[in-house]
Amino acid sequence: MAALLYAAFFAHAAVPQVINYQSRLRTPAGSAITASTKVSFSLYAASTGGSVLWTESYSQPSGVCAKVTPDTNGYFSVQMGSCVAFPATITFTTPLFLGVTVESDAEAIPRIAF
Repeated sequence: MAALLYAAFFAHAAVPQVINYQSRLRTPAGSAITASTKVSFSLYAASTGGSVLWTESYSQPSGVCAKVTPDTNGYFSVQMGSCVAFPATITFTTPLFLGVTVESDAEAIPRIAF
């Protein structure tokens, strides 16, 4: 019976709807960025190169996908997946890497291991 319940539990496991993400924006000189800022996120199966598995951009003037508005120290948080749902093909059971892009800059390196 325990094995049956165990299997049933994992049969209902699903891709998360949202993932909380917090970070800090700073200028190259180290000053906090406090202005409304476009931030984009992408998931990859590789730490470098590879195809994008999912992407989401906080770039709108208002609404759920509005640009991030950091606090006075540059900190912000988003719920990734709230604008663009994670596809069912991403199971979160294999290594994933998060790429973050701020405004029109190149994607930050290194990617963040998930």
